[in-house]
Amino acid sequence: PYNEENAVEKIKGHMSSISSISFNEENNEIVSIDIQGIMKIWDANNNINFQTINTKESLNLEVNNNEKQKKKKNMKLNSNYYVEALCNVKQIIAYEENNLILFEKGKTLNPSLCDDSLIIGCAYNPYKKELLSISTERIKTWNIFNGKVNKIYENLMNGAEISMFELDKKNKKCYLGDNHGKIRCYNLINGILLKEFK
Repeated sequence: PYNEENAVEKIKGHMSSISSISFNEENNEIVSIDIQGIMKIWDANNNINFQTINTKESLNLEVNNNEKQKKKKNMKLNSNYYVEALCNVKQIIAYEENNLILFEKGKTLNPSLCDDSLIIGCAYNPYKKELLSISTERIKTWNIFNGKVNKIYENLMNGAEISMFELDKKNKKCYLGDNHGKIRCYNLINGILLKEFK
């Protein structure tokens, strides 16, 4: 038994019972996972949750991609999930029953829901009713009605990081600058490179 009134700190965020907790002393981070497979990474200095990963969804993706394990597609809803933050601080292991998956900290492995790269800006296209998110690696267009990704444009700057963007007045062209000083103009309708400024 424990006395909740004597708790030093209270961290709230999970909607289900916690099944495992791992503390990374080197980075002062807490990794928690609940019985639904939702993993959260917390900054122990201020109790802020800075990353959430649906491990159940990722584990199901791993199973579905493995022809030998097709029978495991429907995993138990209330399975026992466990996590372990590795000593190199950058990786986390999540495992459930016979399934094991290694996560890179900062990577969600779900590009249809968010972006794993740093977002440098966003813009709204009123003509196509789309939201554009521009990260250091790619541009994504989102349907504002259902929240799903319409298009993803990658490898726009030949490996360099996108550092700035600007749309034209008609929202059909996008001007990108990278960390090497190059500027390119792309057609947002088909992703074709229109011009490169040197």
